[in-house]
Amino acid sequence: MADNTEISLQDISDAAGVEIRTLRSWLAQDLLLPPLRQGRGAGYPPENLARARAIRAMRELDRASLTDIRRRLWTMSEAEIEAQAALLTPQPGPLNSAAAYLRSIAAPAAPRPSPDAPNRLARVPANTRAQPSPEGPPNAPGRRTPTRTVTVFTINPDVELHVSGELPPAVRLQFDRIADLIRSSLKEPPHDQ
Repeated sequence: MADNTEISLQDISDAAGVEIRTLRSWLAQDLLLPPLRQGRGAGYPPENLARARAIRAMRELDRASLTDIRRRLWTMSEAEIEAQAALLTPQPGPLNSAAAYLRSIAAPAAPRPSPDAPNRLARVPANTRAQPSPEGPPNAPGRRTPTRTVTVFTINPDVELHVSGELPPAVRLQFDRIADLIRSSLKEPPHDQ
């Protein structure tokens, strides 16, 4: 990939499946080649696309540290970098921030009905299908539902940590520390990506 055209960080991000802020971190750590033009709309050497994919491959497949990756990149030829980049699947997954990841695990996807679900319901005799209760819904006024204690630790306006059950003071203190660690990791720019 050795021509003199320029490529934007957005193009590298889209093609390599790496967030722009991660690419900026890699630039600051000399893992990627510096821009050909400085300032707004800076252009980068096209070799950075293969380098970004190679770094991602070494991180994901080899679990290599950025220090180790930097050493390896300095000794690799462009052909070796391209070969390392080719180890990644051609279609990068969607880019997700830490907050999006936390939201995805906090709200698990609802089970998808099978394609023949309506047919299976039609085969159930009508007299065996669930009927509404004559007493009304379970949470109707006058009915008590068991209460459950849930402690909410607010990380930021979009992220909360919910813990169900009674928490002894020592355990609550541990969860406060965990919430503080998550808060600080979401505030700091990525150092290790």
